[in-house]
Amino acid sequence: MDDIKKGIQEGHIDFFEYEDLIDSHLKDIICTHEINLVREDSYYLSYLISIHPDKFEARMMLRDFTRVGDKVMGKNWLRALSVITEPTMRGAIESENIGILEYLLTFADEHLIIETIRKSKHGSSGDSKLQRWFYDKFPEYPYI
Repeated sequence: MDDIKKGIQEGHIDFFEYEDLIDSHLKDIICTHEINLVREDSYYLSYLISIHPDKFEARMMLRDFTRVGDKVMGKNWLRALSVITEPTMRGAIESENIGILEYLLTFADEHLIIETIRKSKHGSSGDSKLQRWFYDKFPEYPYI
């Protein structure tokens, strides 16, 4: 697991080389979620991807990670995806990675995104890029 985390930090990783490790990681996430074991955000590979400082590289890594996840998890992919969405979102909010938030909107409930931004200290930081995106994307919602 250290190799994959190091690759994520460096921004140069071929997730297809780690299919077995990703499969194991996602199965563990599903199991711990089912027994209500709360994990730190940093446990989730998708969170580590979403906080990467190079926003473009983070989007590309998340895209590749989800492709591998879909491939290795098969019919269980949607369950895994539903569990990793929130920590991924928190990382994208932390790093103000609008590209990842846009990507998450394709399958995440917008109310979850709105509530996660509202609860985040990053969502209420004056005139941030994240706030501007939020107001542009969701003009019908009250200010955060």
